[in-house]
Amino acid sequence: MDTRQLQYIIAIAEAGQLSAAADRLFITQSALSQQLAKLKKEGLPPLFREERRRMVLTDAGKIYLNGARTILRTESLAKAQMDLLSENKVLRFHFSIAPYLQSDIYLDVLPALRKQFSQAVIEVSSDTTEGTRNALSLGTIDMALIPDIYQQQDFYTYTQVLRDELVIVSGSQTININLPMVLPAEHSYLREMCNRIFSQLNQYPEIYAESNDISISLTLVTQGICNTILPRSLLKKDSLTLVSFSEPYYFNLVCIYQKMAASPILDAAIKELKQYYQKN
Repeated sequence: MDTRQLQYIIAIAEAGQLSAAADRLFITQSALSQQLAKLKKEGLPPLFREERRRMVLTDAGKIYLNGARTILRTESLAKAQMDLLSENKVLRFHFSIAPYLQSDIYLDVLPALRKQFSQAVIEVSSDTTEGTRNALSLGTIDMALIPDIYQQQDFYTYTQVLRDELVIVSGSQTININLPMVLPAEHSYLREMCNRIFSQLNQYPEIYAESNDISISLTLVTQGICNTILPRSLLKKDSLTLVSFSEPYYFNLVCIYQKMAASPILDAAIKELKQYYQKN
């Protein structure tokens, strides 16, 4: 099956311009225009309209785009499944996670995936939310497991695996609001959530330290030096006191991958992650 025409429409939709789409596809702009003209001759309604020098999908174009992505994903998934059966090909899958998720993934999810796909190469790396998203856009990883704070883009699929409440954490039986806070470092999702909470409450606590290592934060909290804010599911110590905000704030953890991404390992990873967080 010749799927180039499908790839052309997807490239135009994602790039928003014929010239940018042509550059991505390594063809000329005139060749791309000819493909659009060919579709029109075949009786298809217009797939794009021009809006402020950008190619914007029409309603027909959105239907075509969804169908094109489904076809290409099905084709990719079939090829990946055949690779699993081939002795000459090794199926590879690489996903990146936020640093504080390492113990969950390395100790529970990764062993389950490696047992299920013993002949495949499965890699896990850890990076900041920004670094992980950049790797995803460059295609150097297949999936990102990170908190969701960004506006969703049309060429990504977002699958939520956890919606968790953010709580104030103290090492004493009652919260001492005068204690300083140990918070995640700037430019992290959790820190941005904390900053948003402080702004909405119009309360800006003293910051004792910044750390993305949850074990360090909890040690400081347990010693009674400071408080912190964390997702409830990460807190398993009985000695800690957890207090909800009067208006709940939620932490969303999602799997993000390109819409046409297809791999039996991708599907299995999402399933394992959902099961893990439902259990815990």
